[in-house]
Amino acid sequence: EHASPERIHTCAPKPSEAEVVIIDNPATETPTLSTIPNPSPSSSNPFSNLSTQFHEDLLRLSTIKDRFLVCPSDVDLEVSSIKARICNALDVAAAKIKAVVSKRDLDGISFMRNSL
Repeated sequence: EHASPERIHTCAPKPSEAEVVIIDNPATETPTLSTIPNPSPSSSNPFSNLSTQFHEDLLRLSTIKDRFLVCPSDVDLEVSSIKARICNALDVAAAKIKAVVSKRDLDGISFMRNSL
């Protein structure tokens, strides 16, 4: 039996057992989470992009429950993906903060040396 390289949902019935279902639900718009602010990105605040990214990730995660033939492993996969993106964004924010702190330290050392 030849397996497709695409990911196979193990909880879904075999194609011969599945029925074709047409979902006609006009209310499947992306939900908005009003409790999470959506700030405009700012280069002065390294966490604004992180906040926006997290907000969009939560919206995407919340829509999984409305998809057809979704398995618990799909939720786990999406959460793992969100964790990786958040970790990467935190690393970028930390690097920006470290750069500012390092420059300030060098300026302080230079000022003290010139004062002597």
